[in-house]
Amino acid sequence: MSTLFAATFLDDHVGQIKTDPRVALIELIANAWDAGATIVKIDWPFEIGQSVSVEDNGIGMTKAEFLSRWQTLSYDRRAALGKEIIFPSDVSPRPQRSLFGKSGKGRHASFCFSDSYRVETWKSGKRTIASIKETQSAREPFEVNVISNDEFSGHGTKISAELKRGILTDDEVIDVIGSKFLIDPSFSISVNGRVVALTSINGIREEKIQITDGREISVIIVDSEGAERNNRLRGIAWWVNNRLVGTPSWKSVIGNSDYLDGRSNLAKRFAFVIKADLLDQAVKEDWTGFKQTDLVKDVFGKVDDFIQKNISELLSGSRRERKVEVLEENKRIISELPPSSRVMVGSFVDQVQRLCPSMKQDDMANAVKVFANLEQARSGYDLLRQLASCSTSELEKWNAIIQKWDVRQAQVVLDELEKRIRLVSEMRRLVHERTTDELHELQPLFEQGLWIFGPQFETVEYVGNKRLKTIVDTFLIGKSEKLKAPKTRPDIVTSPVGVWDSSRFDSDGNVVGSEKVLILELKKGGFHVKQGEVDQARDYALELRRAGAIQPFTELHCIVMGSTVENLVSPLTIAEQSLSVVPRTYEAVLRQADLRLFNLRRRIEDLGSKLPHDGEIDSVLAGGVQQEMAEAII
Repeated sequence: MSTLFAATFLDDHVGQIKTDPRVALIELIANAWDAGATIVKIDWPFEIGQSVSVEDNGIGMTKAEFLSRWQTLSYDRRAALGKEIIFPSDVSPRPQRSLFGKSGKGRHASFCFSDSYRVETWKSGKRTIASIKETQSAREPFEVNVISNDEFSGHGTKISAELKRGILTDDEVIDVIGSKFLIDPSFSISVNGRVVALTSINGIREEKIQITDGREISVIIVDSEGAERNNRLRGIAWWVNNRLVGTPSWKSVIGNSDYLDGRSNLAKRFAFVIKADLLDQAVKEDWTGFKQTDLVKDVFGKVDDFIQKNISELLSGSRRERKVEVLEENKRIISELPPSSRVMVGSFVDQVQRLCPSMKQDDMANAVKVFANLEQARSGYDLLRQLASCSTSELEKWNAIIQKWDVRQAQVVLDELEKRIRLVSEMRRLVHERTTDELHELQPLFEQGLWIFGPQFETVEYVGNKRLKTIVDTFLIGKSEKLKAPKTRPDIVTSPVGVWDSSRFDSDGNVVGSEKVLILELKKGGFHVKQGEVDQARDYALELRRAGAIQPFTELHCIVMGSTVENLVSPLTIAEQSLSVVPRTYEAVLRQADLRLFNLRRRIEDLGSKLPHDGEIDSVLAGGVQQEMAEAII
């Protein structure tokens, strides 16, 4: 059974080439480029019904070559002829060019203007003239008829058609051509007899760069509105004496990075032409690049600075949009960061966009997520360690410390204060609620808030000890065979007990045991602490001694907290066991926290007004995240 074609096959096969006159025109010129042409003449009509033609002085085709290429669907130019452009024998010197063609679809571009067109091509003393007509037949989507094959000298190809649709003004034609092909000065294009110059088209500006010795080079910046798919001529092009050096690309003139991702719309839209005739003695013999001389290095450095600056300006609008997008994707984690970390995230995005302009959006979003997580893990304990030994009465010492801080250091401390203020506010909301889950709600908060009980309990030194807690839990639920806890009080069984310790080191820096152990027991909201609870906490500590889980030199400190404490209950101390048990009300503990935070906050609030902000992050978070630090601290 033979293959059948739908009436719309050619439309689907060719796509935009057949519907967009700008793309179609670019394809016709690209065919001339791939044919090794140096001159392209375009006759462009002013009205429907007139003739449009594109003629080049490329290598041309024999009759057999023409039929093979035109009658083969999805003709693979690279497989048939290779990846290099074949120039006519009389072209010298031969320019450096990158091949456009891949699938051969561009040969159908004339169908954008008419249902039929004419091809004239001459090579090796023969000229072939043929007509190509769209049939919409089930047997073949188009038909090729050779009209003649006569004697003819020279080489080249001319494609012409009656313009029935896809009308453009000649100025529009010139703009399309200039922004796509005039980056190579060896490729001359004229429209209706008018040679198109790069500087004569819209979206072009020329600037001068002065090098160290006072001489100047020119840079032409090409802005091609729209991002047509043919982007192989985009990037940085070097001209010396009106000849292209190397191949245009977005490769940095310094290093191996790219200024832009060639696949991006911006890379398809812009190009830089560097006119550096003063480098004529530094061009390699084959014109593929430059020799590494001091003058070349100087010019490259100045050009790199210029391109970096201009790309940064070109990207300013799109960079902000990309930044907002990646911030939106990571809004949740960013909203949980303190203000200084938010600024760091914003600065990180700015630097990534500047140093890695070709980074994909997904990769950038993932990088921001990783960086935000790292910022979330960072703490302000390095600076707060200086304050850990200060009492609330040592204001002069605080003042001396604060005088040594810069704004960044102050911001780190302010961020830590903000976290602590929020922590205390959350504790205050939960401690008196009878429905609060002590284990899953209160204990994690107090684990972050050990600093409340004094500078000696800063979490930078104290860490949760699972082994010691397991011993206490075993004792607590009455599973110890040697010492069982009373079972007459269900609240004792359900009360969460946390155990933290700090390490002791010998003279060689080896850990030799626990220097101090903190045992914290939290009671439900509304619970009244009596002597029995104090004794119970004492027994936890003694069980650790009895089990040999701690060393003789280990100090034991227990705190039992509830909503109220019976008046007859007082702290318990056993000196020979280095043990103390302190009953505390939640309210007293939280008032102590407020006192520590307030005094410290007052010392540094004058620095808070100088803290930086990131506009894009503020904008992203404004949709639902309140800037609590400004309200709670400053």
